Amino acid sequence: MKVEVRVRLFANFRELGRLKGGGQGSVVIPDGANVERLLVELGLPPDAPKVVLVNGRNAPLTLVLNDGDDVAIFPPVEGG
Repeated sequence: MKVEVRVRLFANFRELGRLKGGGQGSVVIPDGANVERLLVELGLPPDAPKVVLVNGRNAPLTLVLNDGDDVAIFPPVEGG
């Protein structure tokens, strides 16, 4: 079984990821896949610091994704 999630990449991740159309779109992943697996599927560097929200809430890399989840991936905020 497969799971389809909606993904939005922000800032420089839009240029690094495999999504077309401005860094957003739907991605199909295997049932039981977690956030970390999604990042691999998207082609984002595994060692790049990032903030991941699933359905508007901060999500660990181990969170298993469900069909219809909304995933937003941001680089860390810098500045001061």
